[in-house]
Parts: sequence; structure tokens; C-alpha cells
Amino acid sequence: MEKKAYDYERECSVFLEKIGSEEKLETVSEFSRLIRSHIQENSFAAKILPPEQVNMTHCQISKEPQNDTFEIILWKEPDARAQILTNKATSDSEYIYADRVGVPFGVIASRKFEKSEDEIRIYKGINLTEMVEAHAAKAIGDIQDYSLISLARQAVRANGMDFSSGGQPFTKDVLITLLNAPHQHQMKTTITLMTETTFNNFARQGTEVFGDSLVGEIIRDGMKFKTLMGHPVITTLKNYILNDNEIFSFPAPEYLGKFYVLDPEKFIVKKDDGIVSWYCKKNIAMAFININGVVRMRLQGFGD
Repeated sequence: MEKKAYDYERECSVFLEKIGSEEKLETVSEFSRLIRSHIQENSFAAKILPPEQVNMTHCQISKEPQNDTFEIILWKEPDARAQILTNKATSDSEYIYADRVGVPFGVIASRKFEKSEDEIRIYKGINLTEMVEAHAAKAIGDIQDYSLISLARQAVRANGMDFSSGGQPFTKDVLITLLNAPHQHQMKTTITLMTETTFNNFARQGTEVFGDSLVGEIIRDGMKFKTLMGHPVITTLKNYILNDNEIFSFPAPEYLGKFYVLDPEKFIVKKDDGIVSWYCKKNIAMAFININGVVRMRLQGFGD
């Protein structure tokens, strides 16, 4: 039986009807789940620091007069150095040598997107779900990922583990240098982050790295597994956040930091005088409690 085409026109009509009625909360809930699912799938920050859901009982009012927000107080390990994301979600950092660290919460939000009700109704073939994913969900995920990379870049400037390959491309020797670096602080690399382009460039090497049979498989099928020398690798297409030829390695989350979510992804929508507007927001706190295990390798062609 022939598969029936999806009725995008009806999707838009139902959406407009619901947000103008008592079913608005149902629509908000549906799109909030959609946004949350999209971010979990496409954000690399959550794979390096898995988010933990918290509530107000875990928080206290920030003691910093310039931070009108809530925070969580954490104990840090001796000799560890901490770095926090400010409540304005900038790349500012603070290095604390006391026994406790205050991690403030801040709201991250997409821009507000607006469309007239008439335009939404007359567009043919428009996928409203994909529109929300492409704008609101992607924006939140990108802010989350940029926040983690900002912390990582400042961490390596502070801990001295910011290495250059000396003009060399991505080779096995370069990878070994990256993986061995945190051993000087009795730390171990658990996961490595790079762009998809950088990962693929590693496959340019020949039999001296992979062996004859594996090279043949790579030429035929491509790199099958996201591991290098047995170490898990996260790859991303977001080279507007993480540079091509820039590689980071991180320890296990319990030796790195915390990523708290106070208010999860929420879809906000309203209709006013024929104009439909929507955006999404999320309340998070992110901190590297111990920066000693964070390493960066800058490859040939790197530009910061």
C-alpha cells in the first residue's frame, strides 16, 4: 500500500489552534520533549559532562553580591583547581583554592522567533517540528557546547597542558602525546573530542599505523568505530564551536566537574495580534572542579 504523505498543512493548523486554546500546555509539553531529545542527541557537552537534574532543595542563594542567582556548593579535591561558568553564560572563569566551590546557575535561551499566523497557514510543505529543531533546539545545544569549550580552553591555559604538534598533521605519535599528558597529574584520559574532519584525517595514514588489512577496510568502508587506540572519541560537525585541528581530551566526569540542570528545556510560545512567537530556555550550572586532566592538542593548520 502506498504510504500517505505527511500532512504538514494540518500540522500547522493544529498547532495554531492549540496555542490559542486550553490545549496550549499540551503543545508546550510536546515541543519541550522534542527539544530535549534533540539536544541530548546533538550536544557533545552532555556526553562529556552528563547533566544531573536538581531542584531548589539542592541550592542556596549566591553569596556573591553581583550574582543574583542560586548556586550549589561543592567540596573539591585537595590540589584541584576549579573553573566555573558565570550566571551570564560567558567564558569568564574563576580559580579557587579553597575547600569549597560555589557553582552558580544561569538561564540560557534561544532567540525569540516570530512568524505571522497567516504565513504559517499558507506555507506549503513546511515542517513545523523541523523548524523548531533547526532554530530553538539547535541554539540551546550550541550555547551548552560553547560553554563547555570555553571552560576547556581556559583550563588548558591555566594548567599548562596546551600542546602544539609542531606543524605536524594528526598522527599516532601526536595522539600518544595527547593521551600521556595528564599522567603528570596522576590523571587519565577517558574521552577525546574532535571534529569529524579531524577524525577522518587520521585515516590518511598507511599500513605503519593501521596494518594492511585494516587499511583495506578503511578504504572500503571508512572508519567504523569512534575509537582511536582503544580510547572513545566524540566527533562533532560544529566546527564553528570547536576548531578543525583542535583536539581536547578529558578525564571521567567524576574527576572533571559537574553539569547541573535546575529547569530543563522548556518551549515558550504565544500568539498575540496574529503574530506567533516562540523560543526555548534552560537553567544550568556548569563547572570544571578539577582542571588538571584537561588537555588540548593544536594540529597543523590550527587557528584560534
